[in-house]
Amino acid sequence: MAKIRSISPSTQRVKSAPTEVDCQFAVFHDKDENKILHLSTFGSDNRVSAPKSSQSIQLDLPMAEQLVELLIDTFQLSPGGSSDIVWSRPGSAITLGRAETSMPSSGLNTVPIQGSVGVGRPDSKMNDKVEQLVEGEQFRSQYDRFRPRFSPLSIGMMLSELIEANGQASFGEVAEILGIRPSRVRQSVAVLSQVINEDRANILSENGTEVHLNSALLFEQFRVN
Repeated sequence: MAKIRSISPSTQRVKSAPTEVDCQFAVFHDKDENKILHLSTFGSDNRVSAPKSSQSIQLDLPMAEQLVELLIDTFQLSPGGSSDIVWSRPGSAITLGRAETSMPSSGLNTVPIQGSVGVGRPDSKMNDKVEQLVEGEQFRSQYDRFRPRFSPLSIGMMLSELIEANGQASFGEVAEILGIRPSRVRQSVAVLSQVINEDRANILSENGTEVHLNSALLFEQFRVN
């Protein structure tokens, strides 16, 4: 049994588990009156002995908040949202959006990106090289692979603002760009780094108070001249 103290992306090679187990939960308060969620898994149906707890973890409020955000980002749990991304580029304007679930498969509609999570500051403008990056096949492949809750345009605006700020910005500034609470920045950067930090390159990172971007490595990694 252990209490979770951090949640971050893994570098392990993982695969689908061959067996299924049941999970039970309990809620209690620790000695400091903090609410704790306790999760226990029990042996698979193939286990010879009677079912008993095999693994247990506990989460407090901060870790629960991070886990909730990770679940939202991973499984696209936005209320009323769709996981289908429509990529289109009429003229030179980026119009990356989410498909209308009411549209038939033969006629997907491109929804204005302003309806997605985060749109940047009103007076902000996307960096030309970042725009090229976001429209590229390599970024598109990474985006489709990890499916972050943030729109491609929002990610591009964040990268542009970081470049404008010499590669670093406070959690508060990044929260304003992405349209989220500062408490969500750390987990959001962890999710977005999966898209940006291809091949484990240290391009996008955070230190607990600031978000850092290595713009030279960013453009090199995504082959933008």
